[in-house]
Amino acid sequence: MSTLTDLDKLIQLASTNANIAAIGTEGSLNDCAKSQDEWSDLDVTLFVRAPALEDGWWWVRQLGEPTIVQFLETQDLFGAQTGKWRSWLMRYAGTRRVDFKITSYQVEDA
Repeated sequence: MSTLTDLDKLIQLASTNANIAAIGTEGSLNDCAKSQDEWSDLDVTLFVRAPALEDGWWWVRQLGEPTIVQFLETQDLFGAQTGKWRSWLMRYAGTRRVDFKITSYQVEDA
């Protein structure tokens, strides 16, 4: 499974981008007690200083050319006052899946 490679690549790209305040990972890959299989996906959130400056589609392409992408814009995805979230639910070749989100780092204060 290439999930760690994908996460490493996103971390490397984010580390040179002053707009990125933090990277969060969520989901089953963070839980060592859960077994992982070829259907386990990588869930990553970029917490950014200025969300409008981040081209999410650029980030999507850094991991390759997806075969399927579902793009969502959601207000208060995780409850009141959590702001605007842009999400890309992607499937790459084979069973490789990445759920990628961009939001303001200020949601962490909510």
